[in-house]
Amino acid sequence: MPADETLRYHHRPCFLRHPLAGLVLGLLTSATTLAGSELIDLGDHNTADGLSEDGSVVTGRANGHAFRWTQEGGMVDLGTLGGDTSVGKALSADGSVVAGYSYIADGDKHAFRWTRSDGMVDLGTLGGDRSSASAVSADGNVVVGSASTSGGRTRAFRWTRSDGMVDLGSLGGRSDAKAVSADGSVVVGQTYTGEHKGIFFHAFRWTRSDGMVDLGTLGGDRSSASAVSADGNVVVGSASTSEGGTHAFRWTQEGGMVDLGLIHSSANRVGGGVVLGENDNNNDDDDSGQDGGGLIIVNRPVSRANAISADGNVVVGASSDD
Repeated sequence: MPADETLRYHHRPCFLRHPLAGLVLGLLTSATTLAGSELIDLGDHNTADGLSEDGSVVTGRANGHAFRWTQEGGMVDLGTLGGDTSVGKALSADGSVVAGYSYIADGDKHAFRWTRSDGMVDLGTLGGDRSSASAVSADGNVVVGSASTSGGRTRAFRWTRSDGMVDLGSLGGRSDAKAVSADGSVVVGQTYTGEHKGIFFHAFRWTRSDGMVDLGTLGGDRSSASAVSADGNVVVGSASTSEGGTHAFRWTQEGGMVDLGLIHSSANRVGGGVVLGENDNNNDDDDSGQDGGGLIIVNRPVSRANAISADGNVVVGASSDD
């Protein structure tokens, strides 16, 4: 079922709990930013997807356009690349650079990088007609995402001003870059492995020296990396188990892929030693969960947490009331 439809199924709000601060999220049909137990409503029919390191700048989509929000300046429309819709997906550490995607005049979707001085700049594709940016490095100089090739494949890319958009390859088919380390040297995401006719995909970690490395699974057939720590040493995401469930994971070079527990859960952000995740549990009696080990879980049918600040104290996302 599409995520937007599942938002209609609960009348009571879902809550996000922080291990130290207690209740910090109870949202209603709007993008929000949180600081401690403070909730700031950014308006109806909006989504917040990206957050600056200190939590003071937010990006996402409002009324069909990418926006950049600050407490002082409010919500600023970033425009489009000629089409009707654009979405801000990520911010640099200081919030001065926005990355995301916009539809262009002919209806195709292209990745963009926005700054106040340059405006919204089209990052192009890998020879095909589509691209989308998912993340940007702390200094704003590296953008990652996925783009189509001239042969119709979708591949993870890494963009810099000097090199342009570079294809990171795959381990057997399609690949998508989801996150990048602070200095832009480590990229993580998911790639088809070529096994079973390419049906299954695995989480990957890419560096210039090692290329794309398969991070494996939790005993099942698939995994996906959603985020990486600032230093690039910790990767989080979701992976299938030998029993067939999907669990959140945390990966390090030393420890490999570690199961964070919670059936049908995924870890999608890292900040301040806290892993932010989601749970697909539709049980009305269990609005939220926390495993006691620094994993925050928010119940997906009612709300969605999309980004977390570096210190783990500010979260942005979207939710629905009745």
